[in-house]
Amino acid sequence: MQNEGALDRGIRFIIGCCLLAAALMSPFASHQQVFLGLGAGVVYLTAAVGFCPLYKLIRLNTTRHQPA
Repeated sequence: MQNEGALDRGIRFIIGCCLLAAALMSPFASHQQVFLGLGAGVVYLTAAVGFCPLYKLIRLNTTRHQPA
């Protein structure tokens, strides 16, 4: 079950790109790069799957429902 719409997924992809770029360009080694890289991975994963567990907790759904 998806709870992210196309716009939401696109924005998440862009945010993931920014986080990954920040991780790769970070002048600080190890911890900061790891956290930024993990954050990028989580954002990419939720964008690819179309499901956000936090949205499920707060009962938010950004998909457009088609009338039956």
